[in-house]
Amino acid sequence: MLAFLETLSVDRMNLVCWTRNKLLLPAGVIFVGAVLSIIRSQNIEVALIEIIQQIYVLTLFVSLIWIMVRRGHAEQIASAFIISGTFAAIVVLVDYSTGSELGQILSATQGLNLWGRYAGPLRHPNKLGYYLVLTATLALVKWILAEKGRYSLIFGFSFGLQIFAIYLSGSVTAYFGIVLSLFALILTSKQVRKKLSGYSMLLLLLLVVIQLASLNNHPSWMEIFTTGVLQNIERVQNYTADARLVIFQLAFTNIIRNPLIGVGFDQFSTSGLDSMFRYLPGTVHNIFLLMLYCGGLLAFLGLLGVYIYLAVKAFQSLIYKKNKSLLLMGSAASVLSLMLMDQFHDAIYQREKWLAIGLFLGLAWSFSGGNVLAITTSSEAKG
Repeated sequence: MLAFLETLSVDRMNLVCWTRNKLLLPAGVIFVGAVLSIIRSQNIEVALIEIIQQIYVLTLFVSLIWIMVRRGHAEQIASAFIISGTFAAIVVLVDYSTGSELGQILSATQGLNLWGRYAGPLRHPNKLGYYLVLTATLALVKWILAEKGRYSLIFGFSFGLQIFAIYLSGSVTAYFGIVLSLFALILTSKQVRKKLSGYSMLLLLLLVVIQLASLNNHPSWMEIFTTGVLQNIERVQNYTADARLVIFQLAFTNIIRNPLIGVGFDQFSTSGLDSMFRYLPGTVHNIFLLMLYCGGLLAFLGLLGVYIYLAVKAFQSLIYKKNKSLLLMGSAASVLSLMLMDQFHDAIYQREKWLAIGLFLGLAWSFSGGNVLAITTSSEAKG
């Protein structure tokens, strides 16, 4: 309310951010479907809280970020996001190198079996991987934009550290997500290709030295890396995938019985509802199926509209050559990666996801509106 009154009284130029948010219409469709699903909810209070949170991130949260971007704070938003990811990665590195449980202590999950994977302060390895894909993509962009010197080293170190932490998370979905975002940037940005090619030979030389320095009776870095990746893929093939397919089938069965009205927003895995009040024995790890299951047909169509719009804007931001900002391209790549990861996750309204989406849309909308200040970072302006 204070933010709205502030724009209304002293910053009327940004008042349009409250009314021209392109997600308002699909948010309204989701809202209608969510309200209809209340009749099948086990806990109406929890369902209402979930509905409020979902509509909040689509409307107010995105609009607030757009206002910050229009005021020229896009680079600060990205930096703060990267710092948080770097902190999470440092916690993972400490646990990995010392055998401690700092991440579990910070997230109050001591004693939780993570199957040899690392979650840092984010409670679950999959959530860690998801989070770091978004922050690592932006760290790469900041590294490329940074001038030679300490800032370049800081962002370069942050990017490498987060990539290593993604590997330690053991999240196969995160592996796919980071590969997609990097591929999108390498394919569409000459700046990214030039920077990475300049460091690729140095990295290759370092890896060769490490390989040669490995003792014969110890596994090399390549064997360790390959074994770790293959073990995580095998875990998905032999356990995770089968378990999730069972949940998918149960959700489909419920949807077929009543496709128009969902079972209620209280059935989201993030709602905190007690297991005795849940219809399914597990979580639906696909955002579209989860929305159709919980919110019904209208909520599903609203979310589908959001994702189609995001996909179109992201591809436009990456492909169109005119006045392209690397920060805009990086945020577009992160959005594409989260859209891919959401096919195997249940991230409905998590703030990190909608922060990445809000930053991207704020940049894209500001660019289309001619607000050059919002999409030109200080590093790009110097260049």
